[in-house]
Amino acid sequence: MSSRSGYPGFFITGAGTDVGKTIVCAGLLRKLSRQGRGVAVKPVQTGCERIGDKWRAPDLELWRRASFSLSAPPELYCPVCLELPASPHLAAALAGFTIDAEDLSAAVEAKLRVHPWAIVEGAGGPLTPITHAFTILDLILRLNLPVLLVVDNRLGAINSSLLSLQALRQAGASVLGMVFNETSPRRDELEEHIRRDNRRTITKLGNIPILAEIPHIFDFSADNPAHWEQIDRAWENFPRPLQPSGGTA
Repeated sequence: MSSRSGYPGFFITGAGTDVGKTIVCAGLLRKLSRQGRGVAVKPVQTGCERIGDKWRAPDLELWRRASFSLSAPPELYCPVCLELPASPHLAAALAGFTIDAEDLSAAVEAKLRVHPWAIVEGAGGPLTPITHAFTILDLILRLNLPVLLVVDNRLGAINSSLLSLQALRQAGASVLGMVFNETSPRRDELEEHIRRDNRRTITKLGNIPILAEIPHIFDFSADNPAHWEQIDRAWENFPRPLQPSGGTA
């Protein structure tokens, strides 16, 4: 599970927004936490709520709920919290806040150095801007963690997935594989065909394995142990350790 940078862990990015990266991270967090204490990092969280003198970060709240019952709960860390639910560069600009890309990268690296493993979740997809001159992809390259690409298995997944893979690989990121997530139920036979074809087509054209698949969980609740059991089962066959592929999958 070690990367070329020496930081053991993974960077989780998506083939778009609202693909379920946070629940994917929560499941991987639960799996790795059972093997010892680590850290889960959300470098920039938008859509936060200010409560007194503290920020409530939605992703970290779900991670906390996912790991409260574990014997070695991970440290949860979010260095930049912004109120507006928008791309980080816009949320920061509208808040009159300047994100310093160098300071942000250094803060995340400092956490990675002192933990036996780490999960870092980006905002949106690889080309989401953190600032006008620094994207999620730039952060991936700076941290040099192997990448897991989260794909929502739905109509349109082929194009968004292959474009994301192309951007990651052309930049030299090490892509380990995909995690397929289903954020909506399969409504009819056509949708069944589309989702099966997505699996075949993306793995073939993208030359990339599917490392885990998260099923659609109706009316998901973080308070329901049966729901976490479904997510745990999805990660049972996740292969470890994994070596980054140096720009190819």
